[in-house]
Amino acid sequence: MRTFSITSPATRGAVFTSRKAAIEFVPEALEVERIIRDYERTREPSILWDELTNLGYERSEIEAIAANPRKRLRTTYLVL
Repeated sequence: MRTFSITSPATRGAVFTSRKAAIEFVPEALEVERIIRDYERTREPSILWDELTNLGYERSEIEAIAANPRKRLRTTYLVL
């Protein structure tokens, strides 16, 4: 079985398991980057909590991002 991953500097921490996964999830990964940049700029917690909760992030993930927004969580996007 051949495996590979696709990454991009524009979506730090995101790993796409296939071309199909990248096509489907790059917009979401870019949105996460925008949210984190906005949070870094404003330090407004509601930016993280409201928007990342809407994207399905769990409390522990949001807390980790809030504690260190420059460090990206590794997020794997896959399509079965």
